[in-house]
Amino acid sequence: MPTLIANFSVHHSARVNPDNILAETPPRGANASSIWFMLIIRKQQMDALAATMGRRFRETLKMHLRQDLREETGSLSDEMLLRRMDAAIARARQHGLSSERDLALFVDLDFTLGQNFENQRNEMWIKRILTQKETAAAAKMDLIYQRLAAQQTAPAQTETNG
Repeated sequence: MPTLIANFSVHHSARVNPDNILAETPPRGANASSIWFMLIIRKQQMDALAATMGRRFRETLKMHLRQDLREETGSLSDEMLLRRMDAAIARARQHGLSSERDLALFVDLDFTLGQNFENQRNEMWIKRILTQKETAAAAKMDLIYQRLAAQQTAPAQTETNG
């Protein structure tokens, strides 16, 4: 079944394939020189778009890891890096994370704290945050990064005060 996306204006000069649109009453205040339609994107088109977006995200994330986490990724081949990335993304999705931002933050932690970091004994507080059903995904990642930042500043303050 096709997915309805949004209203958009098609000007008279545009070519419109009637198999991919549904006519709709124009919204109030619509320009009289426009014809209003609802765009239909079929499942195959959505799947193709999702696959393309997924490939782009993986490539962008790989480039980010190679540039910003050189020390952690330098010894890995591209194949090994992608496998580890995919494994981390799969674990992130199991915790309800789905936005590219949250997935990238989770993958960063996998490379900086260690593979399967959320199950390491000294990082069990991360697993508790990730498994909180009542906390939104983006909030989970924000909480984790805030606590990590606080942990990094605490030893520095102790050294300067001690």
